[in-house]
Amino acid sequence: MKACKGHFSKISLFEPEMLTDNYPPINKSWLQLEEDFKIKQVSRIANEIERLKEILSRKGLKYSTWIGDFSTVDLGAERNKLWENAWIISNCKITGKESVLDVGGASTIFSFYLASKGCEVFVIDIDWFNYGLVSNAQYVNKKMGWNMRIFKRNITLPFPFQNNYFDHVFCISVLEHLPSSERQKVSREMGRVLKINGILGLTFDYDEKRGQLEKSGDNGLRFSMFRKIKTDIINPSGLSIYGNTKLTDDCPKEHFMGALFLKKRATNTIA
Repeated sequence: MKACKGHFSKISLFEPEMLTDNYPPINKSWLQLEEDFKIKQVSRIANEIERLKEILSRKGLKYSTWIGDFSTVDLGAERNKLWENAWIISNCKITGKESVLDVGGASTIFSFYLASKGCEVFVIDIDWFNYGLVSNAQYVNKKMGWNMRIFKRNITLPFPFQNNYFDHVFCISVLEHLPSSERQKVSREMGRVLKINGILGLTFDYDEKRGQLEKSGDNGLRFSMFRKIKTDIINPSGLSIYGNTKLTDDCPKEHFMGALFLKKRATNTIA
């Protein structure tokens, strides 16, 4: 996906007088991210994430970049990733007392941030391209004294957790890289381990050239493909949309990135 261009401010994203309490629909694309960053709680979390990056860097500890390695530099893409992370966390209203699962998020600043806020964080992931994501996450957790448990495990296998175990489950820019049948397996497991009234926070993207590059042959997900989202994610998970149910795809035809929230209600059943 193309990265947003423009100035990237490391810490002070916005001056206080620029911030607003107005909140747009939560299930949305990233296209208006600069407006979203003006929302107080989104800006606060984004600033905290950036501060955590600085703290880790000063300690010589690594976190993965937007693309999932430890070296690729693209400020525009990191700005997009910051929106993903801050938007998902702010809309789940994390207090630091939750038990959460991050699917496919080893060594991400997202999982590290949740741990830094006091959450009990479980991560399931494999070591993509042998970057050392799992071992690095375990090392950073030990050095920082966080409450994380990182499982080196294929996310398409049944999760090693009981039903209704987690307050929240997250999957950040992962599902679009899986073929449809595997998306459905992962979605079913995410719904199974989520507690009643828990929130599943997702982001996914679409790139019209992805199918030529990845073995899935799939270009990804976007809101204009709602039937696919329903078949691959919503129905298997047994969850229902949380927040606005009208999903507006306002991105160019070449690419898309967006956030979707699902909730486990007492009446939900897993397909």
